Amino acid sequence: MRGHTDKNSTATYIQAVNKDGSIERVSLNLFNRGHFGWLYHHLIRLSMPNAPQLEVEQSTALIEQFRKELSPYQLEQLGQFLYASNKVNIHWLCNYRILLKQS
Repeated sequence: MRGHTDKNSTATYIQAVNKDGSIERVSLNLFNRGHFGWLYHHLIRLSMPNAPQLEVEQSTALIEQFRKELSPYQLEQLGQFLYASNKVNIHWLCNYRILLKQS
């Protein structure tokens, strides 16, 4: 409990910062999102930066579908691939800019 003396401190925290409805609604959606639900949530948000804010249940449904398609390990591998690809592209662009300046 990390120094919490009140066993309901987590519920108190969720109620204090929650803007998504009742604690029951939030708890159910957090449970349905499963372990690493935050990871899928952020990937969805990053992949749709201009999309309107989704309702909690809509976001949870997307996360549940995403979890069926890709495990956290597969997401990590995908992230490493994208990071490495991006590094190569940045390196290539830097070299290209240098060549342009020299000509």
